[in-house]
Amino acid sequence: PLLIVAQLVPCTLMSWTRRIRYFAVTNLIADVLILGGLIWIIIYCGIHLSTHPHGEPLDLSHQQQHDGSWVVPFNPTHFPLFLGTSVYVFEGIGLVLPLLDSVDASLRPQFKTLLSRTVLGLLSFYIFFGNIGYFAFGDDVQTAVTLDLPPASPASITVQLGYCVALMFTYPLMLFPVIRILEPKLFPVSSLVDTRMKWRKNLFRAALVVTTALVSWAGGAALDNFVALIGGFCSVPLALVYPALCHNRIVGTAPLRDQFIAVVGFGLMLFATTMAIATWRVDPVEECKSR
Repeated sequence: PLLIVAQLVPCTLMSWTRRIRYFAVTNLIADVLILGGLIWIIIYCGIHLSTHPHGEPLDLSHQQQHDGSWVVPFNPTHFPLFLGTSVYVFEGIGLVLPLLDSVDASLRPQFKTLLSRTVLGLLSFYIFFGNIGYFAFGDDVQTAVTLDLPPASPASITVQLGYCVALMFTYPLMLFPVIRILEPKLFPVSSLVDTRMKWRKNLFRAALVVTTALVSWAGGAALDNFVALIGGFCSVPLALVYPALCHNRIVGTAPLRDQFIAVVGFGLMLFATTMAIATWRVDPVEECKSR
């Protein structure tokens, strides 16, 4: 809780930013910190694999059930959580339109190609990163991979601190689309007309930051289910349902395809959300940390 409270003030101040282009510097710093952390984690996983080539599963009986191999190609117990989590990793898709809106007009023709290559690159990296973590630590892998690093190592502490700073710097960017959607409906009067309206909007943004902080504190004790719940209930419609419906409404060239994607997305949303709630469990270690 102390770490969450410590980030409230800077996150609130950064959420008051009106133009997305001002996040370029903080987002670049966050990218550098995340890239450095990812490189160190991959190096550590490689070192761990070289010294523990068979991983270190927590449950030896689980290891014996698979004929001496701890690698499980398909885990039916946690598969529903995987569905929600796998979609959650693309939660930044909501920034596509604001980014397109801020891109220089001369670069917009290349935006679609750049976006497709970026998403494909991210997908490939997620598959690689998830597998190397599982191969290195087996069933002992933590929900947050930074917890697998040596706790007393200066490099590990630096990586974890860097991730905290990176999350703080990227948080206002993730909040930006929400603000762009809600503020015109709640505050139709421009701040240029009424100066008091600007501070009303600032208070509204501060309330959003506090709300998300409370949600993160409440869900932190069951992080895997919490992420799967957000992925299933929020990210799946954002990735599958809404784009298909909007494309059908605006373009309308392939109604059957759009409707099929929307129905599949809606079914996936119900399934992933229900299973995330039904399998909700509190990790005692995470609960102690949250307190």
